[in-house]
Order: sequence, then structure tokens, then C-alpha cells
Amino acid sequence: MKPILIPGNSFEYIYDYGSTTELRLKAGEQVRIKNTGEAIIVLGMNDPPAWTCSECGKPATFHYNEEDNETVLCNECSENPDLDECYLLPITNSPRTGVCAYEGGRYD
Repeated sequence: MKPILIPGNSFEYIYDYGSTTELRLKAGEQVRIKNTGEAIIVLGMNDPPAWTCSECGKPATFHYNEEDNETVLCNECSENPDLDECYLLPITNSPRTGVCAYEGGRYD
């Protein structure tokens, strides 16, 4: 049997065609397991990106999605009374952060 993923090879994955997130992934190390006939679970985790506040340059903690997906804000700037808080989404360690009301999950 030939391996499906070879360490070092890259591939693309498209998630959710309604609010698409396109990922470019790279296979890490090869792990040998004994074939028991049971399901295999593949795990992956990315390094969290550093987001910088669009207003002041401090570390950002929120996406503000009223008009675009590019505006990110720190805690202090997100408290501006002119902002509609329903557009504030927490920045998570996920490629889906700031997309389609994604607020994170168990491992974000």
C-alpha cells in the first residue's frame, strides 16, 4: 500500500463552499501504526497567527466584521461605543476565525 500523505508534500483543502476557507496544508512527520482495522484519527494544529489591532497596533483579540473581514481590534479599541458589538467575533486559533460568525470551538 502506498502512503496517501508523504512528509513534506503540500496540498489544498477547501472548507465550506458557502463561506469558503481555502487552506494550504503540509504533511508533517510520518507515524507508523499497527493496522488493527480500527478507524484512524488524524490530528493537526497550527501555530496561532499574531493579529495586530487595525486602530492602535496592540495585539488584537477581535475581528470586527461589519463591513469587511480585515478589521481586527484589541480589547481597548473594541470598547468604542460607536461599534455594534454583534459584529465583534473573538480571534481564535483557527483558519475560520472571523468567517461566518465563527466563535471558536473546543480546541481554539
